[in-house]
Amino acid sequence: MDNISVNKTWHYQHLRAVDAIAIADQSGDILIIDRRESVILLDKNGREIFSKKVNFSPVNCAITADGQYLFLLTFAGHLMKISRDTNIEWDVWVDKSAEKLAIKRGGQTAVVASRLGRFHAINSSGEKNRLVHTPEPVIHLRFSADGKKLVVTSAHGWIGMYDGRLNPMGEFETGKPIGEVELCDGGNSIITPSRDQGLTMIRLDTEELTGFYPGFDVSQAGVDQSGARVVVSGLCGSLALMNLAGDVGWKQKFDESWVICEMFADGERFVCVSDKGKISNFSISRGADKALQAAEVFESDNKVSQFDFIEI
Repeated sequence: MDNISVNKTWHYQHLRAVDAIAIADQSGDILIIDRRESVILLDKNGREIFSKKVNFSPVNCAITADGQYLFLLTFAGHLMKISRDTNIEWDVWVDKSAEKLAIKRGGQTAVVASRLGRFHAINSSGEKNRLVHTPEPVIHLRFSADGKKLVVTSAHGWIGMYDGRLNPMGEFETGKPIGEVELCDGGNSIITPSRDQGLTMIRLDTEELTGFYPGFDVSQAGVDQSGARVVVSGLCGSLALMNLAGDVGWKQKFDESWVICEMFADGERFVCVSDKGKISNFSISRGADKALQAAEVFESDNKVSQFDFIEI
């Protein structure tokens, strides 16, 4: 891993706890929601593009890579597509039990997952065109950067893999609880934080499972497109940058308790959110005198203004 330095370049203080964020890799925008009817869009410098009160409770969100379209999943089971200038493109009811959302980078397909063991596919025009049943309730899902793979997981260690058309490619059990899921290396590697079990990396081509422990319990993780840089956060306030060999290039403890962290695809910046609603942006650059630390590595035998919204 390259020697690196990290600087906090800006922060944005939301009025209350944040429930979800989504980042636009090309434009650098950050979409923020809370369940008390707030939707905020920030530009790459942390300035508000808009901050709006809406007449529904958003539970999850996504944004296209260019920042031109926002997707909001509501508590009532609706999925909304909204343009950057806050015009509603469409609003479709999907599933009352829906909680999680993933989109392809250009917004060509949105996938909404239900805690009842199924996920729905909606095309860019708002038409539902696929319903897929899963053996366990889906709590996390991610598309690969090229949109050719979708990975869905349960809380208890089940992982399902699907192609870009949502046809099944395989599944396996990790035997570990899964807190979330990240993809890198063209979708060939899965990264999941496992709380006190550290960070788990699964190579899909070899079905090898490797764990890394950066020196604190990991609550969230974000990874760049290649997997060269992984940011991990802990509720204890610690942040660390690692690679998939287990090297720690930077680690620091803050006063905040981090509940969300996301890495941009180019690996040049990441965003973390505290339990108090503080969104912090960190930039990464090469550092001249940063010594690498070795993470504890453990192997496993497992294979594996107001929106013009319609009242709903």
